[in-house]
Amino acid sequence: MQTRFEKYISENNLFETKDKILATVSGGADSVVMLHLLLNAGYYCGIAHCNFMLRGKDADDDEIFTQNLANKLKIPFFVARFETKKIAKINKYSIEEAARILRYNWFEEIRKNEKFNYIATAHHANDNTETFFINLTAGTGIRGLSGIKNKIGKIVRPILFAQKNDIEKYCTEKKIKFRTDKSNFENKFIRNKFRNKILPIFKEINPSFHRTMNQNIKILNDIEKIYVNAIKEAKKKCITKKNNQIIIDINNLKSQTAPETFLFEFLKKYNFSSRQSSDIFNSIDKESGKQFFNKKYKLIKDRKHLIITENRVVKFNEKKIKKNKKEITNPIQLKIEIYIRNNNFVIDKNPNIAYIDADKINFPFTVRNWKKGDFFYPLGMRGRKLLSDFFIDNKFNRFQKESIFLLCCGDKIVWIIGKRLDNRFKINKNTKKILKIITNYSLP
Repeated sequence: MQTRFEKYISENNLFETKDKILATVSGGADSVVMLHLLLNAGYYCGIAHCNFMLRGKDADDDEIFTQNLANKLKIPFFVARFETKKIAKINKYSIEEAARILRYNWFEEIRKNEKFNYIATAHHANDNTETFFINLTAGTGIRGLSGIKNKIGKIVRPILFAQKNDIEKYCTEKKIKFRTDKSNFENKFIRNKFRNKILPIFKEINPSFHRTMNQNIKILNDIEKIYVNAIKEAKKKCITKKNNQIIIDINNLKSQTAPETFLFEFLKKYNFSSRQSSDIFNSIDKESGKQFFNKKYKLIKDRKHLIITENRVVKFNEKKIKKNKKEITNPIQLKIEIYIRNNNFVIDKNPNIAYIDADKINFPFTVRNWKKGDFFYPLGMRGRKLLSDFFIDNKFNRFQKESIFLLCCGDKIVWIIGKRLDNRFKINKNTKKILKIITNYSLP
């Protein structure tokens, strides 16, 4: 097994002989064997042990065993005790999830502080099979079916090649002592249900089941690489970014070989579930305006696009602008100048600048959001127009409508900020005094 171990590290470029390895050791057979294999191969190691305080005296005995092992081997020992149940309850995690977060955060802290190059965990081939079926049940997509990765950042799994019976046989041959975690035989955890109840049935059908699954997972790992490249190419064709928006072109999406699957992969990054992704896909040929939400993002189905932006609820009350006020910064930035018109005056056509006949307005101005029933007289037109119709004519999507700010004088709209001035307040040949308002605000 030692030869296979060293070959696996070399072929997969997990780490180099000069690297310092922080071995995560629970006291069980898997992690103790991993530690012995690392030391026999000449690596400098330290031990990191977590006591999650879930198993009373058994957990304390594991800690004592592991510390004694470190002392015997004369290598550094690091231990942490976590009030796992309490932390899980406070953060609304499962016990398994809380333990995972706690240990990996602590491992990384030790790695950095003590200048280890990598963190080694003792996941093996049977763990890989269990993870496959757990992910299959949860519906994680092809990435979940491609198994545990042998290297992710600073986390390495150097015995992922080994079957559980290989590890047990090595312990017997080398007379390696270890602790047995009795909770592994309890079926209250999902992994244990697969390990103890479900997967043994597969092994009855195929005695080489775990080895077969290891080959299957290896093939799926290669398929995932092809899949990931296809997703990257599809993203180039389907997705653009504009300001703070992610825009998915519906026609380009529909032209993909498996558009619903591609959409699932696109949306996963933005925390939309597989069920939401399916609902969104089923909406793409329906009328515009339907919205989908999660805690961080919202998505709207527009005419030809799916548009994603951060799900931010902006609470904004009207902002008054008093006379002689030269600038405001909340809710948006506006700079205000008043000057007498002269022969050198030239209109800047920048949409973020409004020129207003100062004699046609009265202070205070008001900055506010739009509301149903708002209307104005668009510059260049004689009649009035509902803002809702103006938005439709100019193909504003829902996000843009929600982001509009209005500059008002009394109950009259003076300027749809950054978009269109009201015809009633424009300057003309008789204008003597000009109010110039500049904004840096642009719609998403």
